[in-house]
Amino acid sequence: RAAHWSFSSVGAARAVCFLWLVQMAILRAQAAGRDFPDVDFVLQTGDGAQSTVTEMYQWDNPGPLFGSVKCGSDASVAVPMSLHDQFGAYGSGAMSLKMYAGATDRLTKWDSVDWEDKQDKLFFSAGSHPGKKAAFRRGFRKQLLDIKSPLFHTVYEELEMTESSKYRYLVYAYGRCGWSRRIHELAFFHATVFLEASNCTEFFMPKFEAMVDH
Repeated sequence: RAAHWSFSSVGAARAVCFLWLVQMAILRAQAAGRDFPDVDFVLQTGDGAQSTVTEMYQWDNPGPLFGSVKCGSDASVAVPMSLHDQFGAYGSGAMSLKMYAGATDRLTKWDSVDWEDKQDKLFFSAGSHPGKKAAFRRGFRKQLLDIKSPLFHTVYEELEMTESSKYRYLVYAYGRCGWSRRIHELAFFHATVFLEASNCTEFFMPKFEAMVDH
C-alpha cells in the first residue's frame, strides 16, 4: 500500500530501495530457518509521516507507515530509502551489498587522524546557503552555531566530512527529523559524538548507548 501526493521518479526509486531492504530481511530470515509472516506494508515515498497522511488515504489501524521521515510519536517508521543511504545511490533505486561495502570502505578512510593529533574541541557545521531551507535554520542548529567558546568550533558552511576528523568531539543535531542523516558518517569517526535526543530516529538508533565506545 502506498500513500503519496506525487509518485515521482525519485519516489519510485525509494519504493524500489524499500522493497530491496525487505527482500534482504526475508532472505536473512530464510537463511536462519525462520518463517517470514504475511505482512501488510504501508509505504510513504514522499516527505511525510503517518500524521500527515490525509484520511482519504487511510483505513482502520493504518500504521506503521514506512517512509523517509519520522515525526513525533506517530505510527511512522523511518527507513533508509535511496536518499542518503549507504546501500545505494540517490535517484536510481539501485541497491546492493557491494555498494554498501564501498561506502563503508570510504567512510572508514575519511577519519585517518589519530586521537592524539585531533584538536581538543567540539566541532559542528551546517550549510549556509540562502533560502528558508538553509540547513543551519533547522531545529536547534542555529543556537549551536551561535555559541562563543574557545572549546567550541562552529562553521556556517557545508564542509567536507573529512573536516570532522580533525576534532575529538562532534555534534549530531537534528534538522528536519528523518532527513537528518549525518550520524551515518559520524558513527564511523574516532570521536565522541554528542547526540541530540529526539523522537525522530532511524531503525538503528536504539543501538547507540550513552558512554559506550562503539
